[in-house]
Amino acid sequence: MTYLTSLSKEDTALVVVDMQKGFIDPGGGLDRAGVSIANQSAIVPQVRRLIELCRGAGFPILWSRQEHIPNDATVRRRKIPTHHQKRGLEVCIRGTSDVDFCEGLADSVHPDDIVFTKRRSSCFYNTTLETTLRALGTQVLIVCGVNSSYCVDSTVRDAYFREFDVVIVKECIGGSFDDLHDAFLRNFDIYFGDAFELDEFQTLLESSSVPVGAGGEA
Repeated sequence: MTYLTSLSKEDTALVVVDMQKGFIDPGGGLDRAGVSIANQSAIVPQVRRLIELCRGAGFPILWSRQEHIPNDATVRRRKIPTHHQKRGLEVCIRGTSDVDFCEGLADSVHPDDIVFTKRRSSCFYNTTLETTLRALGTQVLIVCGVNSSYCVDSTVRDAYFREFDVVIVKECIGGSFDDLHDAFLRNFDIYFGDAFELDEFQTLLESSSVPVGAGGEA
């Protein structure tokens, strides 16, 4: 069941979470560690379509770029291994190609988009995102990207706690673990916001009399 009946460019924005080579592309950090990137790679065309729809509707588009400091001192002090250490991951280290946006979306980043850096899972933690969204007048936040059970989950929770209305488009979120992905979708539906299929989202734009842009022709 969905609840939103309209969207407005005056108070809606799209956040694209971590669609970077390290999480998406062959030879990236996840792939090098032997972690499946199949689900993440599969959503790229749908994310591209969502971006086109939102751009055509006049919504601001914000991109997170996850970037980790080499030999992070805060990590070295921890007594319990981080999730990266547990799984033998070295991904999106500053100065590597992992931090670049993935091949299928790099040309979707426009000069008037907003790109911000994050060093932890949530797009809100110690970043400029909340201040930027408040300055834009955002109330409805559309979230897409990877990984569903960690960075996307952390971001939608933090958005909800900050009193944003949160929307996800299900085909535009991916993660390595099918069971955790399904659990995220179920948990989101119960607690955090409104989940749409991509075609449903386009219909919502059209019923809002918001232009669908290039994405409407896909």
